[in-house]
Amino acid sequence: MTKRSFLFLLSALCLSLSAFVAKGQTPQVNAKLDPPKILIGEETTLEVRVSHPKGTHVELTLPADTLVTGVEIKGISLSDSTTITETLQEYTYHVTLTAFDSASYELHNIVAMVGGDIYRAQSAPILIVNTVPVDVDHPEKFAGLKGQWQPDFVWKDYIGVFFALLAFVLLCIAAYVLWKKYAHRPKKEDSEAPLPESLRDPYEEAIEGMNELKSSGLIEDNRVKDYYTGMTDILRRFIHRVYGIDTSEKTSSEILEAFRALGDRESELSRDLRRILETADFAKFAKYAPTQDENIGLWQVSLGFVEEVQKEKAGVSDEAESEKGGGSDV
Repeated sequence: MTKRSFLFLLSALCLSLSAFVAKGQTPQVNAKLDPPKILIGEETTLEVRVSHPKGTHVELTLPADTLVTGVEIKGISLSDSTTITETLQEYTYHVTLTAFDSASYELHNIVAMVGGDIYRAQSAPILIVNTVPVDVDHPEKFAGLKGQWQPDFVWKDYIGVFFALLAFVLLCIAAYVLWKKYAHRPKKEDSEAPLPESLRDPYEEAIEGMNELKSSGLIEDNRVKDYYTGMTDILRRFIHRVYGIDTSEKTSSEILEAFRALGDRESELSRDLRRILETADFAKFAKYAPTQDENIGLWQVSLGFVEEVQKEKAGVSDEAESEKGGGSDV
């Protein structure tokens, strides 16, 4: 062998050795199924082995929940790490898969990232999913329907109902005791009954009400409806107490008609009362806005009405006393 031939052979051997070493350090991804055949709804394990140089970052990058259409991923775990050589290491991943449609699935989305580069599995495993076999020729093998299942009695399940019934019984007893205690109590004496309608003089009560209405500030606050409601309430109560007219359920026109029936229908008192009630109704129900002068003027008319009624009543009383005194002289 010549020297030139020897050098050529040595170079070829070195190149082959270098290629073998480089291939041994190139990351590889291998995958297999165990078992490769399952029934619908069963689970299988996809074993993924990733060999890589030591010190490089490895990550199995699979889809979030579906490996391929129809095959679902239920879990991923790193189950083992093995040192192959001083410079080469292997990670083993276990991926739990399941499927619910009968078909044959090629699992081609098996990818790992090694040191920032993406590597795919060298071969795509085939998953075969079958339906549950049914022997239609021998129906007697199928079990019949089971009878109704009766659960065992557990007293703790009914403790809430027991305490609810107990509370109801105690409540009934308490209600009966209270009824027995208070149902036959003697009634209070008549002296403890609430006092009848105010015993104050109607005139004094009306004058005080009118003065309070004037100082209430309702006009200043532009609360016209409340102002006239208060004014008519004072006059309604005054007329009821002086003349005995039931004004609580009557309209303004009915009150005026009842007042006129007591004497002269066209007296000045009747005209004043008509003016007061009509203006108040307009302000309360027709959104009429009287002027400030009208508000003050109507208050004075109302006050004058009370004064005139009081004078009339006082005059009648004086005449009655005179007649009574004259009769006794006879």
